[in-house]
Amino acid sequence: MRALVTGASRGLGLALALQLAERGDEVLATTRGAVPELERPGVEVLEGIDVARDDAARALRDAIGDRSLDVVIANAGVNWSFAAGIEELDVDLLRREFEVNTFGVVRTVQAALPSMGEGGKIAIISTWRPGVGAARRNYGYQMSKVASNQLQFLLADELAERGIATITLSPGPMDTELLRTVIDAGHANLTAAQAQSPEAVARDLLARIDELTAADSGAWRFRTGETLELMTSTVRGH
Repeated sequence: MRALVTGASRGLGLALALQLAERGDEVLATTRGAVPELERPGVEVLEGIDVARDDAARALRDAIGDRSLDVVIANAGVNWSFAAGIEELDVDLLRREFEVNTFGVVRTVQAALPSMGEGGKIAIISTWRPGVGAARRNYGYQMSKVASNQLQFLLADELAERGIATITLSPGPMDTELLRTVIDAGHANLTAAQAQSPEAVARDLLARIDELTAADSGAWRFRTGETLELMTSTVRGH
């Protein structure tokens, strides 16, 4: 199996890429810079891919080349405006979060789809309220992730006829640099010790991706398998 993982330089993305390689899968791992931890058999680093850039889809498409893809894991994500209340919220910063968390997923899918066929799977790493570390404000992260959740439902509808299944996965709070930044700023109601390790979460998420079938496409699941959204991707009115 060949998998594409975005945002693989650290945290969950790094854990996903390493575990895929350890079990014998071929991994294309996107990063913005060099990552020594990814220098191992089974991993090809697609360095210099920034999903926030307008040219990211073309750059990623060129990097993939004529290789087929079985799984795409849209993992790249940021959380910069977590401390801001509505009155001081920086709209430009908010826009930059959407560039990564929402538009970055669109660009990733656009680049990957020409390499995907029947049986392919697209997993979008997102969140469920209260999201990362139960942050109390968290406007940019939550808003952009809600948009990516809806994107997955739309993709499930459109890609069904091509035999490509999609899923939104919520990892829950993880002991990562991102969470620790929120905690240190006093905007979370848990400690890092209460969060799961990226390695444990990656194992759970890969299990959810492995068990995904066309019949389950459009699902939104927590890392342990619970369904977070009862409605399916089928259009049922407004």
